Amino acid sequence: MKPAVRYLILCDDVAADPNNLLRLNVFGLLTHIRSTRLPPFPVVRPRFCVLVLLNDCQGFADLSLRIVQADTGRIVFRNQPRRIQFVSPPSEAVGIKFYINNCTFPAEGLY
Repeated sequence: MKPAVRYLILCDDVAADPNNLLRLNVFGLLTHIRSTRLPPFPVVRPRFCVLVLLNDCQGFADLSLRIVQADTGRIVFRNQPRRIQFVSPPSEAVGIKFYINNCTFPAEGLY
């Protein structure tokens, strides 16, 4: 059974709620990456977080994250795969954080 992405959220950061470890707090939800420079692109986003919530997870998996420019297929970010061991039942959601530093977006568009 392959892990399935339930949610993929871009934000400034994510933290577990100290009063309820089953609750995550998402800070600075990102819906667009914009530039205030002229010309606006390329734009570098100094740091952001990607929260991936998966289900159907069991055993071991190698997970990695890629950011791909939709128009060209160009990969603008790729991290080294992480080996993860899943211990909860496959029906439970599992959250994994990725921090992205100094990612360059070469042009406006969908990624």
